[in-house]
Amino acid sequence: MIRAHKAELPKPGTWFGKVDWKHFAKEEIKKMMKRDKGAGETSDKLTKGERSVIEAIEDNISKVAFDTGIRALYIADKEHYNKSNQAGIPGSMRQYGSTNLNAFRPDKTTSFDFPWQDFMDYRLNNKKRQLINLYKKRGFFRPLYSKTHFILSAEELATIYHFPGQVSRTPTVSRINSKKADAPSNLPV
Repeated sequence: MIRAHKAELPKPGTWFGKVDWKHFAKEEIKKMMKRDKGAGETSDKLTKGERSVIEAIEDNISKVAFDTGIRALYIADKEHYNKSNQAGIPGSMRQYGSTNLNAFRPDKTTSFDFPWQDFMDYRLNNKKRQLINLYKKRGFFRPLYSKTHFILSAEELATIYHFPGQVSRTPTVSRINSKKADAPSNLPV
């Protein structure tokens, strides 16, 4: 799910001010630059990793940004359910991550940390119904999901959208053969 990014984050220290993600990125750069010195001076002792992080942030600030959300569900009958297929979904996104920058991770899952958190699977079933309902309604930017989207630049979005063909394979996710067909003749234009 993709939409154009707009200034909707609350501006720190104001009641009604709104800022976009660039404000917080610039604040992060300032914080990294002033880590070793006093309040008004900048640091000359940045490590190689910190320099690369600052360069990556500055590079992304200069590009058009989009609010993005990636949704994936694994649904199967109980007799066909395979736990390794479920692990293949986040595994397929691992190729886009970096050890010192950003990476994708699952946010909304149907699991609980401890068995006593969901006695008789009541909360689990409710959570599954909500996720499927939002998935059907394409409700990624609705209130339940409002805090879970992330911001990608146009370059990052193009990298994810043009998913590599046979270059990277996930062993637990199989390809589905598709057929090309013409549009119906009675389709309103």
